[in-house]
Amino acid sequence: MQALRNVGAALFLLVAGLCLPGLLQAQTEEPPFEWDHRYASPGTSLSIDLGQTLLGLPGMVMIVIKSSGFDPDSIVTLWWQRGAEYVRLEPAISEDGTVQITPGVDSMFLNDYFRGQTFDIALVDEETGKRAHAKLTPFPITAQGEGGCTASAEVESESGQVWTIWLTGFDAGEEVTITSTARRETLTDTLIASQTGETAFPILYGRRSGREAQVIAQGSAGCTVTLEFAIGRSARDAR
Repeated sequence: MQALRNVGAALFLLVAGLCLPGLLQAQTEEPPFEWDHRYASPGTSLSIDLGQTLLGLPGMVMIVIKSSGFDPDSIVTLWWQRGAEYVRLEPAISEDGTVQITPGVDSMFLNDYFRGQTFDIALVDEETGKRAHAKLTPFPITAQGEGGCTASAEVESESGQVWTIWLTGFDAGEEVTITSTARRETLTDTLIASQTGETAFPILYGRRSGREAQVIAQGSAGCTVTLEFAIGRSARDAR
């Protein structure tokens, strides 16, 4: 990696990674398209390669964003979904398809990420309208159930109170009963799995919900999966 071959470049990126999220908060706006982390226009792709934790600092990781099907000479926009907000960036694309947030530098650092927090982006060609999405969870929260179903938790707010539980591996159209427990708060609901066997369940935990949450998803066909994770302020300490 270019940033790791040069100590000065690495230090510059460290500072940029620390400062970038704060600087970008003032540039938030709504994207002019529907957000779908699985979408890619025909002939395009976007991926996020996860590097190492810099200097062993908790919550800081290096990433490289790769694209294909986008002309390096075109004007492109990179949208970054951060919780309920969207940040608009104007990157450059190198000849090999690397998306450069900082001109001439292939890597960037994500600072102070905790378990379940996602890096969710979309690259758009402003001339052709081509678009590709990618999402990465540097420190994932996942569980495997007996029978092939899985569960994962993604935090949707910096407070650690808002989460989305993603469920996969169920039968198409299967009923899935979800029970969420945090301290004395218990919430139960029944969802229907999509044709691909997936479903999602949003949860808002109150500020008195404690430090830990448990979610149990049970399918009508028999598969059950249990997921446990830190919430609220405790979520930020869980790496």
